[in-house]
Amino acid sequence: MEELMHNFNKILDDKREEIIAIAAAKKRENKKVINPDKLPFDISTTLNRINVAAEKKYKASSKYIKKQQEENGI
Repeated sequence: MEELMHNFNKILDDKREEIIAIAAAKKRENKKVINPDKLPFDISTTLNRINVAAEKKYKASSKYIKKQQEENGI
């Protein structure tokens, strides 16, 4: 029985290490971060416009205005 448990634990440890290795490899390969220097000009300008519009929308929101008023003590 002890030998059987030893074999089972060995197989379980091997599979656990294999799963960890697969997950680590997937994590390294599946990065969604893009180097901005490698982006084509038209894509970078589009992303810049999107970011500017999102920031403008956020600054116009009541949540942002309320936060600014609280910080300024108004």
